[in-house]
Amino acid sequence: MATKVNLSVHQLERLQKKYEVSDAFELVNNKTMMRMLHISKSTLYRLRKEMNIPYFQIGRQIFYEWKRVIRQLLQQHGALPPKRS
Repeated sequence: MATKVNLSVHQLERLQKKYEVSDAFELVNNKTMMRMLHISKSTLYRLRKEMNIPYFQIGRQIFYEWKRVIRQLLQQHGALPPKRS
C-alpha cells in the first residue's frame, strides 16, 4: 500500500525553490523534516520505508539531505523525470 503525502506537486516545487538558495537547510533531522513537510512522525517513517526517501542514521539520530528528499518526492509524483546515472 502506497503512502499518501498530503503535499501536491505545486507545494513540493514551492518548498524546493524556497530552500534551494540556502545550504543551511542541506541536512535536517526528523523534527525539522516533519515541520517542513507538515507531516507526522509516523508519516515520515512511512515515507522512509515505503517511498524510500534518502536518509542516513548516526546512532539513534536520523538525518535527511533536504534537496534529495524533495527531488525523490517530486519524481515519485511524476513531476520530474528520473535522474540519469
